[in-house]
Amino acid sequence: MNHTLLITLLVLVAANFHSACAEDGQARHLKKSAKAMKSPKATKSPTPSYEPSLSPTVVCDVKDFVGLQGAINEDENNEGSGDIKLCPGNIVFTERILLSGKELTFTCPHGSCVLDAESKSPLFAIEGGTISFDGITFKNGNAGVSPQ
Repeated sequence: MNHTLLITLLVLVAANFHSACAEDGQARHLKKSAKAMKSPKATKSPTPSYEPSLSPTVVCDVKDFVGLQGAINEDENNEGSGDIKLCPGNIVFTERILLSGKELTFTCPHGSCVLDAESKSPLFAIEGGTISFDGITFKNGNAGVSPQ
């Protein structure tokens, strides 16, 4: 092998070795700098699930007294049988609601539903039919029993 070629190869190998060592030294320096700078720990974000939810989103129908009257009247146009879902919060009654011959279910799917008559009147007058309430609090209604 030619001495010039051998020296050239040795120079190239040495240059590559020196360059690799310099990069390795920079990498070590960067790692030390990163450790010195204590960054806040990242919080894990929830992983989306593609499984069906055990608590599906339930839409409520009624938020106030006018909406409640409207839902009952709308149900009357649909043969008087149905579900009315109340939104959480207080529904203040301005008058008694007559439920005659209806089949209705009033529910509070999200909890914390209060029907409040403010001690001014009964909440409902129920004359026949089947009416059920689930998860609803009645407040300040005047009790009245109609003669039968």
